[in-house]
Amino acid sequence: MYRFVHVIPIGTSLLGNYQRDYPSKVSGWGFDGWDRWAPDDSRQKKLCDRYSDVLNELIAYISVKGAQASAELLPFERACSLFGHGASETLTILYSTQTCNARLAREAVASYLRERGFHVAEAEIRSTKSAEEFEEGLVDLVDKVVRLVIDWKKKGAMVFINATPGFKAEASFLVIASLMAGADIVYYMHESFRDIVILPSIPLEIKREYMGVLTEFLEYRDPREAEWIVGSAERLRDLEIRGLIKRDHRGYIARKWIRKLLELTRM
Repeated sequence: MYRFVHVIPIGTSLLGNYQRDYPSKVSGWGFDGWDRWAPDDSRQKKLCDRYSDVLNELIAYISVKGAQASAELLPFERACSLFGHGASETLTILYSTQTCNARLAREAVASYLRERGFHVAEAEIRSTKSAEEFEEGLVDLVDKVVRLVIDWKKKGAMVFINATPGFKAEASFLVIASLMAGADIVYYMHESFRDIVILPSIPLEIKREYMGVLTEFLEYRDPREAEWIVGSAERLRDLEIRGLIKRDHRGYIARKWIRKLLELTRM
C-alpha cells in the first residue's frame, strides 16, 4: 500500500536536453529534432530499430545529470522534498503516448526512479495525429490514467498531479479530469523562478443539472428528442459548444470521454 501517488505525464524534454548536450551524437544517428517529431514521422521506426541502444544512452545520461535531465524529474523531486514523501511509500504513475520517442523518454525516467527506490507504474495512451483523433486520446487518458486516480483514492492514498511536463492540452485535461476524480494536489514548476507552485485544487464535479442530462445521452438521441430532454434548442446548443455532447448524422450523443468519465465516477 502506498501513501502517496504522483501522476506524471511524460513528454520528450529528455531527448531535447540530450541533443543539446550531445548534438553530434544525435545528428550521427540521424535523429535531429527527435523531441519534436510528429507521431507519423518516418524516423520513429528507425528510432524503434535502435531502441535498446538509445535507451541505454538515455539511462546513462540521466544517471549523470540527475533531475536536471528532464522536465518531469525536477518538479517531482522538489515536490517529494516539500511534502516529505519517501521513495518506499510513493508510487509514480508515468504515462506517455505510444510513439517511439515518447516511450523511450518514459522508460528512461522510469529506470531512474526505480534505481532510487520509487515504485513505478507505466501506462501508454494512444498518439493523436489529427484533431479528429484528439478525443480518442482523451478517452484513453481517462480510461488508463484517471481510472488509476480513482482506484488509489478509494484505497486511501493521497494523489498528486505533476502538471509541468507533457503536451499542454492533454496536461490541462488531466488536471481537470483528475480533480473530478478526487486528486488532492496539483503542482507545477514555474518557468520564471524555477520552483514548484501549488495550483488551486478545488474539488470539481459535473453539475447535478448536467449530470442528469448527460446520462440521457449515453445513446444517440434524434434532434427532436434531444431538444425535449434538455428543455430548449438553446440549451442543447450550449452543451454542444461546451464539448459535452456532439452531433452527427445519427443524432446527439455524449462525447466519448464524458461517457467514460461518467462510467468511472459512478462506479
